[in-house]
Amino acid sequence: MVDYPKVMRLLLEGRSYRQIGALLSVAPATVSKAAKAVEKLGVDSPEQLDMIPADRIAAVVADGRRRVVSEFAPIDFDAVLRARTGRKKIALNVLWMNYVDSVAACGLKPYSYERVQDRKSRFITTVFPVSHSGGLLLISKPRLAPA
Repeated sequence: MVDYPKVMRLLLEGRSYRQIGALLSVAPATVSKAAKAVEKLGVDSPEQLDMIPADRIAAVVADGRRRVVSEFAPIDFDAVLRARTGRKKIALNVLWMNYVDSVAACGLKPYSYERVQDRKSRFITTVFPVSHSGGLLLISKPRLAPA
């Protein structure tokens, strides 16, 4: 997620689009969007930018792609972990298709497969034990990520 107030502050300090892009790893289009927001807000200095509430800045730079989490059906990652471990492992895409089918009945929007993959990888940390005896299978044991 882009830190628009930081981009705006660098613009107000007189930094170039390339410098801002290199410092914050953002695209020139993002810097341009922040520059338009600075013009729209009528800000001339970093001090004025500090006085503007974060929700007003977010409203000016919003592009409609951000969705409220409550619009999406929750995912039971404990159940995903149980289904993905043990002898009979169910593929994540099969679990996702089951999730989409179950969500269709409740009226909420399902997460995309890519988003489920991302959230699963953040939820689960895989630990690989290094002890291995010749001829035996090396098994990785998933464990919950620290909160």
